[in-house]
Amino acid sequence: MDTGDFERELRNRMKARAAELDGSTPPAPRLTTLLVGVDRPRNRDRKGRFGLAFALVGVAALILAVVVPRWFGTYSGDAQPGNVTPSVGLNIVSSPAVRNSTASVPDTQSPSVSPDPLRYSDGIPRVWEGDPVLRGQAAIDAANRSSDSASFLVAFWAGIEGPHSCLAMGGNDNALYVCGGMGNVGDQPGLVSGALGMQLRVDTRAVAPGPVIARVHTHDPSLMNCPISYADGCEHVMVGDRIVWSGDQATAPYPTTVAQAAAAFGLPAKPSSVNVCMAAGFTGAPVLEFPSNGASGGMVEGVVVVFPSAGALAAADPSAAANGESDVPPIGHSDCPHTGYDPLRSAGVSTFTVHWMARGNILVGVQYDSDLGSNADPFVTQARASLSTLAGN
Repeated sequence: MDTGDFERELRNRMKARAAELDGSTPPAPRLTTLLVGVDRPRNRDRKGRFGLAFALVGVAALILAVVVPRWFGTYSGDAQPGNVTPSVGLNIVSSPAVRNSTASVPDTQSPSVSPDPLRYSDGIPRVWEGDPVLRGQAAIDAANRSSDSASFLVAFWAGIEGPHSCLAMGGNDNALYVCGGMGNVGDQPGLVSGALGMQLRVDTRAVAPGPVIARVHTHDPSLMNCPISYADGCEHVMVGDRIVWSGDQATAPYPTTVAQAAAAFGLPAKPSSVNVCMAAGFTGAPVLEFPSNGASGGMVEGVVVVFPSAGALAAADPSAAANGESDVPPIGHSDCPHTGYDPLRSAGVSTFTVHWMARGNILVGVQYDSDLGSNADPFVTQARASLSTLAGN
């Protein structure tokens, strides 16, 4: 084949290639087929060498100008990192496995509804280090289906665990399974899940209260000696290997932080670990007790519960959230009725119940003498004034 024939062959193939690229999905380039198998003469004249060079440059330019943009797309200038959108060419979608799993919502965005598709609505990541994060019943189902000790990820809201009175239960055959469960965990903040807690054994002391992602396994050797009456349950208990995540900006309290709530009520910002009736069961939500100076002889007059969002508060206490104040207790709670002495109120015996107040993501419960009513109680009046200084919904 002489130089002229070679150049004609290149032009023909370039035309065919351009026609082929008019389709919706370009095939892989076959540049080598333009060169391999061509009978190139050993001795070319000057014109032939320039012609060949010109043809090769044309092929390269064609591929760069047509093929590359069609494969990879050209990206619009307003695309955000991790969410690039091709304006032409193939539809490229970012993979959850390679996106930053700690991406968070903006400072001004309430975490009650997370806008990030890689997050659950409460801000907990759906994927961590490439593995799916299971929640609630899905986690329980995965544990019940497990047939070996392979690990997986479970997310939940952890409250401060109280002591487990295993000895009080007699130490019989339910000690490892029933008594060993977690009593202050849930799939939502402020709501305890007994079913989830029964199947979890994760040490959350370093991170509670708050959201948790833990790597867990079933068929743990320490639970394989359960009696026959609990053998199946023990096999499928989720035992913690380690906690891999424990909250970030997307799950931080909004619009009022723990520090801001503590300052408004004149309290230390450290959550209480005392599960008095008013404070118990607010899973994953820090609880501050007042007063903190011992003025009431050690009696707790009220609690300040800091939820991650106004939406989370409304789910846990719909009555107070809807009305601002209510004597209806939060879901899963009682009105904590009791009778006793309180020197800050009267010298006599008082019959107490709890009044609840909500503002933004802050829920306040204050005990008061039910014979006098909440409006006559000094601690209710004080708490109402402090609460009014905080951000609303």
